[in-house]
Amino acid sequence: MIRLCRAVLVDAQALIRAFDGGGKGGAVRHVALEATPYARLLPRLAFLKASSEEAPYVGVETARRRCCVIVTEGRDGCRLYWDGGEARVAPFPAVQVDPTGAGDSFLAGFATGLLWGLSATDAALLGNFFGAAAVSQVGVPTFHPKMLQAVKQILEKAIKGPCAHINGNTFNFQKSNMHDELHASLQEAARLMCEQKQTSPATENGDICPIDEPTSQPSSMPS
Repeated sequence: MIRLCRAVLVDAQALIRAFDGGGKGGAVRHVALEATPYARLLPRLAFLKASSEEAPYVGVETARRRCCVIVTEGRDGCRLYWDGGEARVAPFPAVQVDPTGAGDSFLAGFATGLLWGLSATDAALLGNFFGAAAVSQVGVPTFHPKMLQAVKQILEKAIKGPCAHINGNTFNFQKSNMHDELHASLQEAARLMCEQKQTSPATENGDICPIDEPTSQPSSMPS
């Protein structure tokens, strides 16, 4: 499958979890990526995503020489590490209700950004956006068509040139000149969707609503 793909994105949790059958009832534990047979595949990956808890098992400093490593950091957004550089990508505030599906939503948003021709760091903004939308609802995340349409319009406006092609190892990792504008536009879309949800809560789902509540902790996605 790797041979067929021009770019491979992998979630580290699939590589560093091991089942320990020795204990009572068995347990799942983390193991160092370098100690697994998957380590040799890193040069064939384009991106490897890990949470901040998983990052020590991935070995970011070693892995970044082989592929771009994305470390999600909850309310602090995420960081990208590649051979020769790194970047922090800002979060989108959200009241965390349930972390289910946040990591998958991040990867889906990130992959969408790449397909639209965004740099890896700009695409991570979309990852943070959808990760935040995921944690703000209970259960498997759903995203309202109006929110998806708003994001599409933002991308159409931001990307005026021809879409870059994903060709395996050639990626632009740096923030583009439109990075801050893209972040601001996505924040505004989240605000408008939140206002609409509060007006008609029964018909809206999957929106980011940064509400100031003393008992709630804002988070972009779980680390």
